[in-house]
Amino acid sequence: MSQFTPVLTALRRHRGAALLIVCNVALCAAIVCNALHLAGLRLATMLAPSGWPEDTVLVLNVRAEDEPAQTQGATTQRDLTLLAALPGVRAAAIGNVVPWGDSKFRSSVTANDSPPTQPGVITPVAMQYRASAGFIETMDLRLVAGRDFTATERIRQRDLDYGEPGASPPAAILNAELARALFPHGSAVGQTVRTDGAHAIPVVGVVDGLRDPGPDPTPMAVLLPVTPDYGSGSYLLRIAPAQREAVAQAAVAALRAAEPRRSVGTPQLLAERRREAERDDRVMAAVFAGVVAALLAVTACGIVGLASFWVQQRTRMIGIRRALGATQADVRRYFQLENALLTGAGALLGLAGAQALSLVLKSHWEVPALPWPYLPLGALVLMLLGQAAVLAPARRAAGVAPMTALRS
Repeated sequence: MSQFTPVLTALRRHRGAALLIVCNVALCAAIVCNALHLAGLRLATMLAPSGWPEDTVLVLNVRAEDEPAQTQGATTQRDLTLLAALPGVRAAAIGNVVPWGDSKFRSSVTANDSPPTQPGVITPVAMQYRASAGFIETMDLRLVAGRDFTATERIRQRDLDYGEPGASPPAAILNAELARALFPHGSAVGQTVRTDGAHAIPVVGVVDGLRDPGPDPTPMAVLLPVTPDYGSGSYLLRIAPAQREAVAQAAVAALRAAEPRRSVGTPQLLAERRREAERDDRVMAAVFAGVVAALLAVTACGIVGLASFWVQQRTRMIGIRRALGATQADVRRYFQLENALLTGAGALLGLAGAQALSLVLKSHWEVPALPWPYLPLGALVLMLLGQAAVLAPARRAAGVAPMTALRS
């Protein structure tokens, strides 16, 4: 208590400088807490396991130069036969949507016997995967209920697009998340669903692991037995990780030999596609880290500068305290206590500002609300920063000789 009285008296005499430090710390706390939160969201997305076999699935994109669309279906089946027969290929398929790809096909999915949508009721939106035979094996999906599609249930994308109006796939497989959302009180197998107003589609199975990863994920998904042509889909090869280069070269050579006029893209593992897709996330995380480091550095410089100025201004006061028996440790504690009061007040004010800034980000950019653990973490960081920044000026003050201070 004996230390508080002179500290508070000195702060009242220097209200302007004290208020400047408090505001500086408050602004730093508000921005640092939210920047750490945003960086944490990016890092959580990058570090979270995707559930896909990233190191064992090779993706190839092939585009036609002048082949008519009518014959692309037969070419696609021939390509799949060639690719599946390559040494090192465990399974091959083609799909319209590839994880971390540019193409996304979302559609509303409802239970066939569900009542009409009421105002305020959200209809489930699912990623729609259309794929050939072998997709479940290739992508290492696990059937948790029901069965895979049969050969008679599979149709071509072109037949569905140019068939009779309102034509629907003959069957569907839901992922576990969508099955629970549509049929929370029973099994989805044997039920029927509708996608974007199409006819009722029987549900024949439920799989685990089928979902859309990335910064804007779609947790619900539906798999349809609709085989896209190579011009609108990507070839997927399940391989052993050690055979990546050999399989990639053999696959490109086989496809070019089968039809030299087509362009074959560079094969990529899902892991490589993920790294490319998350490049912006890494950059943003680095930007947020840079903002935090810059703000902390500016705040620390402000504390050091003000503390050094106050040491010069209070040289005589330090000498009097030393002459009256104060030790060097007492002088250091004085400046550290003074800094703790200023940074503590600024941190408390900044936590309120952090919550306000979080609400603005949530309302305008749909950023998740700032979790409460970031508030004490931000306050602790600034308190420790303040103590570290004032340490050197406090030591200089404690090293002033009493007689030298009194003569000055």
